Amino acid sequence: MVPAMQPEGTRTPFRLVPLRLLMDEPYRLFFPLGVLWAVLGVGFWILKGHVPFMEPVSTKVHVWLQVYGFMGCFVIGFLGTAIPRFADARYLRPWEVLALLAGSTLTCLAVLGQLFLLAHMAFSATLLLLGAFLLLRMMDHHSPLPVTFLFVPCGLLAALLGSLLQAAVLLGVDWNVQTFASNLLFQGFIIFLVMGVGGFLIRSLLGGAPPSPADAPHRDAGWARFAHEACAVGVFGSFWLEAYVSRGWGAGLRALLVTLEVVWQMRIDRLPRSGKLGAHWLRLALWLLLAGLWGDAVIAPRFPLYRLAMLHLCFVGGFSMVTLAIATRVILSHTGAMHLLQRQYRPFAVAQTLLLLGLLARFGADFVPARYHQHLLYAAAFWLSGLLVWCVFVLARVLAAPPRKVS
Repeated sequence: MVPAMQPEGTRTPFRLVPLRLLMDEPYRLFFPLGVLWAVLGVGFWILKGHVPFMEPVSTKVHVWLQVYGFMGCFVIGFLGTAIPRFADARYLRPWEVLALLAGSTLTCLAVLGQLFLLAHMAFSATLLLLGAFLLLRMMDHHSPLPVTFLFVPCGLLAALLGSLLQAAVLLGVDWNVQTFASNLLFQGFIIFLVMGVGGFLIRSLLGGAPPSPADAPHRDAGWARFAHEACAVGVFGSFWLEAYVSRGWGAGLRALLVTLEVVWQMRIDRLPRSGKLGAHWLRLALWLLLAGLWGDAVIAPRFPLYRLAMLHLCFVGGFSMVTLAIATRVILSHTGAMHLLQRQYRPFAVAQTLLLLGLLARFGADFVPARYHQHLLYAAAFWLSGLLVWCVFVLARVLAAPPRKVS
């Protein structure tokens, strides 16, 4: 069976995605769900400033919808789709997908109801399920996995430990873990996953040739694995160092290790050799991530009022822009739109531009206190506009089945 050949420039006839494919490719369920929670999480700032009954609502609703809802759903959708394919293992079963869907939905509904203890516990349970399902596939793999995949369980472990410790704090356990837990969730969760997929997928999007684990000499592969393992241990250690010894030194160690890993694996120090799928935007997002980490390490300890601005370089600039870039690659490649990957896809560039404007508005908010809430409103409007463009031109394709195959 081979894909049907089409004349260049022709469009694939639209066919609605069958139910079975929703189970085989969980991203089709979780990406739209992640967008829903992102809209509610960012739209929170618009509602809070204009709807009276929103005034007493905790700002933690915004925080946890972005972490557990937006990022959490995109992570589940991506890993649930990608890991079985990279490992050449069995796809997730329908009951496994539905269990993850139920856990993720319960988590975000609890956040909306300001039942934060339930949200932390539900997210922890969802991560345990996801980790168990993926571990079974990775143990049963029939294809060699990229060596950077070792960062993937590190990201899930950071999120699990962070959410459990957040629950412990709400239960009144006096372990002095609030800073440690927050940093594991807000930074470690996604940083580890970016490093995990960076060595093959992001590197490929930037025009580089991903290293082949099958062709690498045993000695070089062993050294690379040791370097990645040492980096993982160091990044985990940086969170402990920041929480209990020195905030500046801990954040500095993390910034250094992530910079070395990103530059080594993704070669963002070089101009992308590919203009495909907004490679320059992806490179910019990675530089924004590093700028935020270094700003948190160097500027924030001296000027604590600006720490949130530095972290938003990571959150809005790095995490959200990288997330949408990778999600675009997944959606277009799975829905018969690979031709769009062969050139600059203008709607993607427009969406990223609006996200960047949202970042600039949010970054500037902390530097002009008198207009702080107005800047938050601008940031939310720009960011949501970018997300809307992305939904119309990219996310809507999750409803389309891949092109038919013929003998």
